Amino acid sequence: MARTVGDKKLTFERTVRLKKQTEKLTMEVARLRGELVPLEEFKADVVRANLAVKARLLAIPARCVPRLFAAESPVILAAILQTEIRDALVDLSSGIGEEEEAL
Repeated sequence: MARTVGDKKLTFERTVRLKKQTEKLTMEVARLRGELVPLEEFKADVVRANLAVKARLLAIPARCVPRLFAAESPVILAAILQTEIRDALVDLSSGIGEEEEAL
């Protein structure tokens, strides 16, 4: 017996519905496993991290001005800045900057 256009359309619609149901269940399982987080929570975490980076980097000049002023050459200036920036980034990557933000 040949399938009619209506049968093919119904089969297609069922297939689409089953794919959507499967996707929804897959997402729900991932959420229950803790593999997904709400988008707003993720955005808030990114904003907090960005603020910590901004605060830590903006604090560098005030922290090293005396040493920069006393530096006798551009090479020493560059070394001081490089050390300060590297230390700030290492602290941030290990979570130290976030702890300071929370205080």
